[in-house]
Amino acid sequence: MDFPEALLLLAAGLAAGMVNAVAGGGSLITFPAMIAVGLPPIAANVSNSMSVCPGYLASVWGSRVDLPDRRWLLRLIPGTVLARPPAARCCSPPRPGRSSWPYRSWCWVRPPCWRSRTSFAA
Repeated sequence: MDFPEALLLLAAGLAAGMVNAVAGGGSLITFPAMIAVGLPPIAANVSNSMSVCPGYLASVWGSRVDLPDRRWLLRLIPGTVLARPPAARCCSPPRPGRSSWPYRSWCWVRPPCWRSRTSFAA
């Protein structure tokens, strides 16, 4: 990475931090900047998501006194953690050469992007 590219990313990061502190939406600055310096889109998206996560956590921590008590939600965490792997397996599109019966029978609600590419003929 050249010095001008690093300077561009630094400026974009500072501008995005200021925008996020006021109203949010700093990703509209950082994501195009990362694409402009040659980062692949998926790497730029992941980097962008990881960079704003601490800000979100700090925002929740800072406003915790204003949030209602929701400790009862902690009881839902074990079931959520245990249900994720089977749900991901059942709702993912079938791989070539593999049986697709869990996908066809259990995941009847599919994102629209899969509907045009997936054939349900036997």
